[in-house]
Amino acid sequence: MGYIIFKDIYQSRKTIIMYLIVGLVFIILGRSTGNIGLLGVPSLIIAFSIIARNEMYEDKNKGYNLLKTLPIKPYKIVISKYLTALVLAGIGALYSILIVAILEKGNISTETYLVILVSAGIAILFASILYNFVYKYGAVKAISYSRFVLIGIAFLPMITKLVFQNIISKELIINILNYINNIDPWNFVFAFGVILVLLVLNSIRLFYKFNH
Repeated sequence: MGYIIFKDIYQSRKTIIMYLIVGLVFIILGRSTGNIGLLGVPSLIIAFSIIARNEMYEDKNKGYNLLKTLPIKPYKIVISKYLTALVLAGIGALYSILIVAILEKGNISTETYLVILVSAGIAILFASILYNFVYKYGAVKAISYSRFVLIGIAFLPMITKLVFQNIISKELIINILNYINNIDPWNFVFAFGVILVLLVLNSIRLFYKFNH
């Protein structure tokens, strides 16, 4: 398992550096405009871009066929891919925290930490969806489909804002926000864990039938 993780990270080392530089632009932009949501972008772009790139290489070079010949159980191959996604999202999150800490001279707000961690979580979930698509449809189709998902995620805040402003009454909005505020944050963590486990299990199921 460690070999697969190391392979995926090592062969993408130059690309990771490139996306870290791109991420720096988003962090500076987020800090200058006050849009802290941009501080979590490095996790998202690194996880999606690197995984998409690696899966294209695996498809082009028949990498999975080679991995299946190794003395490693198929489910461990899938778990290794998920651990790679975790490492990539972690790199993005730690990078964001480090840059913000330097720019803010160590004064990082709890809200900033939360935004960065939530972004890393979204990156992992998105990677999970991508792996499910890859093992179902192959890398080329999966990446095409996942781009639509990514675009949907990007426009979700704007759509949500429009819905709340023009369709839903202010009273209902207040009730929804009050309900959300009363939910124990650990419930969201639990829900995240359940969804992730289900996606991993489905990926393993699909991988056993995967012939690309």
